[in-house]
Amino acid sequence: MNRLRLLLRLLRQHLLSYLAGTVMVGLTLRMGLAIPRYLQEGIDILQTNPDPAGAAFLNRIGWILFFAVAIIVTRTASRLLFFVPGRRVEYDLKNEMLGHLSTLQRPFFLDNPTGAIISRINNDINGVRMLMGFGLMGLVNSVGMLSLAPYYMYRISPRLTLYAAVPIVLAFGLLQVAVRRLRSEQLTQMKAMQD
Repeated sequence: MNRLRLLLRLLRQHLLSYLAGTVMVGLTLRMGLAIPRYLQEGIDILQTNPDPAGAAFLNRIGWILFFAVAIIVTRTASRLLFFVPGRRVEYDLKNEMLGHLSTLQRPFFLDNPTGAIISRINNDINGVRMLMGFGLMGLVNSVGMLSLAPYYMYRISPRLTLYAAVPIVLAFGLLQVAVRRLRSEQLTQMKAMQD
């Protein structure tokens, strides 16, 4: 429960940045999913009128180029809005830890080698930084993509959507097995470091 409380406290400290980052991820996903539709419309226009200089075709190409440039901007902004708070969290936690270590007495340092203390601090705080930066952004991105993509795919072809869903479900199952094994290995390593 203390871990969850710590993560919620860190999340609240940078909530505005995370909310703005979520908006940027949403815009990135929405524009990324709009490009195939404009591409399809452009191909359909070329099939009926093979003139590539036609206004309707150029309009679709213009939208595709606009979305491509806008995606670069929103994706960069989303990474900054998620990764900068992660780095700030890392900085704050290391300062808190240094302050706490400076209050400890000599017996603590005799029982715990300095290298082991530094290694634990770096590993734990780097893990928190990754969670509060890349981890949260990945979660928002995955939830957004898994929410929007099936809808757009189903609008294009329900049958192809079903075919595409089968390997995704299988990959998700394999990922769960791999994550459990990774957690087990991490716990084993952490116990070995404490001994």
